[in-house]
Amino acid sequence: MVQTDDAFLNWLAGFADGEGCFAIDRPRKGTNIPRASFRIGLRDDDAAVLAEIQAVIGGYLYRGRKNGPYSPIAMLQITNRTDCLRLVEVLDSHPLRAKKRREFAVWREAVRCWAEKGPHGGRSNGASPEYLALMDDFRSELHRLKGYGALESVPNPIKQVATVAI
Repeated sequence: MVQTDDAFLNWLAGFADGEGCFAIDRPRKGTNIPRASFRIGLRDDDAAVLAEIQAVIGGYLYRGRKNGPYSPIAMLQITNRTDCLRLVEVLDSHPLRAKKRREFAVWREAVRCWAEKGPHGGRSNGASPEYLALMDDFRSELHRLKGYGALESVPNPIKQVATVAI
């Protein structure tokens, strides 16, 4: 990871809070392994900002078009375990402050579950039914939290499920 100052990491936390998307991706074709991911998409003329984040966290920078030729976009996607764990480390030490902090709390646990209990190698070998159920629970909770008006006072079933030994 590129060494950077606290000012940049605090800015990154705020930027992630406003523009980022925490997700648990459904398994891709040919695998049955759900994975955590993080994305930030911007207009293509702001791609340098995403490249700066990529230098610190990792991930892949994509450029393309949204809605035909009139909307060039750039997107940073963080999809591998190492980079997701690095983002968790940064956002744990430079916390989110808005609504997305609740999504991050669930996503963080999903990343840890993926790193500790998920199969390695990208294929279905080693993916226990318990692991798959946990990741599905994390995905459901993230989806619930993304809804308008999701309340912090609603009990979080992930806290109870995440303690099950696999």
